[in-house]
Amino acid sequence: MATSIYDQLTKASDRNAALLHTLSETAYAPPALIQQKATIKDLETHISSTSHLLSQLELRTKSELKDHQKYADSKIRRFAHGLGGSKGKQRFVEKAEKEEREFTEAWQKERETRDCKDDLERQLREARETESGLEEETSRNELAQRELDELYDGIFAGPTPEFPEEDVREENVEGAKAQYEDVERQLGMEKRALECLEGARTTYGHALKAVQSALSMSRMDMFGGGIVTDMLERNALSQCQTLVSRMEREVEDARRIQPAIGSLGSVEVAHGSIVSDVLFDNIFTDMAFHGKIQNTDTQLRWAGERLEEESSAARHRLAELTTKQDQAGDILKRAKQQLQRVRSEAFQTSAGAAPSYEAAPAYQATGSYTREISEKSVIGT
Repeated sequence: MATSIYDQLTKASDRNAALLHTLSETAYAPPALIQQKATIKDLETHISSTSHLLSQLELRTKSELKDHQKYADSKIRRFAHGLGGSKGKQRFVEKAEKEEREFTEAWQKERETRDCKDDLERQLREARETESGLEEETSRNELAQRELDELYDGIFAGPTPEFPEEDVREENVEGAKAQYEDVERQLGMEKRALECLEGARTTYGHALKAVQSALSMSRMDMFGGGIVTDMLERNALSQCQTLVSRMEREVEDARRIQPAIGSLGSVEVAHGSIVSDVLFDNIFTDMAFHGKIQNTDTQLRWAGERLEEESSAARHRLAELTTKQDQAGDILKRAKQQLQRVRSEAFQTSAGAAPSYEAAPAYQATGSYTREISEKSVIGT
């Protein structure tokens, strides 16, 4: 005879109560850990900037100390100023006091900054100790949540006619999970496409420098640059051709991932010839070839503008998908929360021993989404 769901609930009642207690006890840890990591990052940034400032102040203090010692320890200076009578002595005293004051101020600022750095480092050590404790509690929370999920899935998986609301909530979770995974897939594709475009933007920058170098060599060539100038000009154009080809491949890679990305158009890189460059090299052939290089520059800049437009559009799509992912994640968390609540109530209905647990911390929604799952949709909104 098959074990009824009520028997399973009774048997798992104590374990259910223990896991819910652990979740309640550690509910504070996950959000506190996120905040603590942000605090640590801020402290590390502050320490880095303070260390840099301290290094500059140490150099200034050493410099001011040397200037101060020149007057504080120099008998020759005192003697030289003494030759000038009372005015000379007065100038010496004023200069010595000025150097002493500047040294004291620099030393004081260095000491204050060092004290500040020491205090920040103390705070960082304490913050990391707190982080360690929160990580342990967060691990307990996550482990308890996984075990509770496994416990519930083992009991409630599939249709449960005894608890019809549980079936509805379970179906809501599956639907919310499918929506979240779909948005996550789109987001992953958009990220990969944007990475390709960002690579193309970097390559474009190098290509533009190469064509500018070619233009510079071409101007020199028109005024009698000679064979060396021709070679440098052709080398720059060869580099430009290689870079343009790479940029086009990177954009095509992005287009294969995200068809919404448009083409940049063609960029024709100017090519010379031995006949025109050597046998018939003159001001007219140089001017004509300079015009071709200018055309390459114009086409490349136009392609760069198109590339920037496509990159901007990709970043916009990525931002929209990130927002949708956050919304889908909130809906999924709320669906799981509602499912867990219904399953927890089933224990109370059956065994009467399990404590009430309205919201599992690991599934608490972070947004303001309060309507039922069936009333909401992420994809296509």
